[in-house]
Amino acid sequence: MRALVNTNHAAVINIDPSGLQVMINWKNGKQILSRPVSDALCDVAHRWTIYIAGICVRQDGAQYIKSIDIRPEGVHRVERLSDVLEHFYEGVKADCNPNQRIGMDWLALPASGITETCHGCSSERPVSKDRGEAKDSRRRGVADAYHGRNPPGSR
Repeated sequence: MRALVNTNHAAVINIDPSGLQVMINWKNGKQILSRPVSDALCDVAHRWTIYIAGICVRQDGAQYIKSIDIRPEGVHRVERLSDVLEHFYEGVKADCNPNQRIGMDWLALPASGITETCHGCSSERPVSKDRGEAKDSRRRGVADAYHGRNPPGSR
């Protein structure tokens, strides 16, 4: 089961304010619709690396992201992730200027699949206007989840 999750680079992404929550391939940002992959990701408890981001736009139009990576202790099923990350999600949300925040998201990856891309740091990064990607290549997978479009809630 874990091999199926790893080979498909399966992850769960939640985007607010739309409330969209889907399973994606974190390397290419495409939605995964496979039932076997879904069962492997959702029906088995995993250790997780979770990226939480506040997506913001300054008055001058410059976009930026405030974010953290967390690795909760223990193993959890997908259905419990919202409870596991709620405290951290609210912290990132509170750290964003509410007049500039246009959205929030989180990306949860089974821990074995992301070790080369997440580094456990907290940051504020500018976003390039041409593709909506973070300039910091360590976190490129999350920006790619938007397929180069503006995040939900933006103009």
